[in-house]
Amino acid sequence: KVILKSPHQHCLCNDALDHTHELLSFEKIETAQQFAALFNSNKELKAPVSLVLGADITLDAEYKLAGHTLDLCLNGNTITMQGKGRITANGGTGLLNITDCGEDGAIVAAEDSRGGFIYAYNGQIGLYGGTVDATKVSITGYGAAIYVDKTAFTMYGGTVIGGTAVAAAPVAAPAPVAAPVAA
Repeated sequence: KVILKSPHQHCLCNDALDHTHELLSFEKIETAQQFAALFNSNKELKAPVSLVLGADITLDAEYKLAGHTLDLCLNGNTITMQGKGRITANGGTGLLNITDCGEDGAIVAAEDSRGGFIYAYNGQIGLYGGTVDATKVSITGYGAAIYVDKTAFTMYGGTVIGGTAVAAAPVAAPAPVAAPVAA
């Protein structure tokens, strides 16, 4: 695990890409309650935010970005998506950026997860680092780790591991829409 410096700052790619861009300052959270406090009663993100995990957390509800940006640094920690736990990039300009400045940071599905726990509908997802893992999902038809619909998924780094459900794929999209994936 990485020791958090105050303030926690780095670019999204953690200097893995050969380019220059702004440093982000990340707000530290250590509990699911701190994460939930950033969302309104409809579980929609109140404002754009950059977060760094200071501990492992479990989410069991759907949280929507509602047109805002969520920059999420896993910092070597794990978010477990349980039951209907999901982060949805939506609202036309909703953007979820996932990075990991530590080692082994991951977003994983619990055995009771329905898959598609990173979901984008008319939004965007950028994966810069960390692992998105749906290997424990076993409910038929819900095996994808990332589900995209009318959206863009760009993979700059990191790993996506699919589930065990019938017709599962690491990244899924409804036919005939293709999921744009850049390596």
